[in-house]
Amino acid sequence: MPTVSVNKQQLFDLLGKNYTTEEFDELCFQFGIELDEDTTEEALKNNEEPELKIEVGANRYDLLCIEGIAQSLNEYLGRADTPKYKLTKPTTKLFIHPSTEQIRPYACAAILRNITFTPKSYASFISLQDKLHANVCRNRTLVAIGTHDLDATTGPFHYEALPPKTVKFVPLNQSREFDCVELIEFYKQPEQKNNLGRYVHIIEDSPVYPVFKDSTNVVCSLPPIVNSEYSKMSVTTKNVLVEVTATDKTKSSVVLNQIVAM
Repeated sequence: MPTVSVNKQQLFDLLGKNYTTEEFDELCFQFGIELDEDTTEEALKNNEEPELKIEVGANRYDLLCIEGIAQSLNEYLGRADTPKYKLTKPTTKLFIHPSTEQIRPYACAAILRNITFTPKSYASFISLQDKLHANVCRNRTLVAIGTHDLDATTGPFHYEALPPKTVKFVPLNQSREFDCVELIEFYKQPEQKNNLGRYVHIIEDSPVYPVFKDSTNVVCSLPPIVNSEYSKMSVTTKNVLVEVTATDKTKSSVVLNQIVAM
């Protein structure tokens, strides 16, 4: 069962009540999740903010972030109604090229507009992607998520598969351009501490690599490994482009819907 760490006071604020550990443990039990640990005692010693570590069901992807846990508990407590989501008509398009059938054939995308992140909500947004990658996405083999600053890009968008030597871009948090052959070798180096090397095996032996581009032909991501510095997000991002690529069509929709809803 996945364990989700959430800021204790932030969760209680979202629930509208400060619970004792015993009270919250009982609430979790009644709802069907489990309070694994309350770090308050240790956190206070280290001058840190206390966290609650909560075990959730492996099939409850909506409980992999604080927003989802708070929403579900508030519904259970009668403090909130079930959200009703409405999609607006797309303002741009994603073209999926037949070449992707050779390696990672499915893709879908969404745009989240007028977002106001705080440092905590931004951290939760990134953490949710990590949790989904580790869970339903099966360490990115089935599904990979890319999130981008929409305002840094130009639609419409294109998802295609190309020979790795022909694809060149500046990967996230790097300062120089790589072609994809160089990039794979770069991430395989043991001194790389970003853990991206564990994903290179997914595409390394393919004659073509999946690439997500905008209309200016600039690479936004090399799924399932890394995003581009070109479309890098930050806490000040207002409009978010979410792209999902997959080998499983159903799970790609599940993952995209979870990110949009949460």
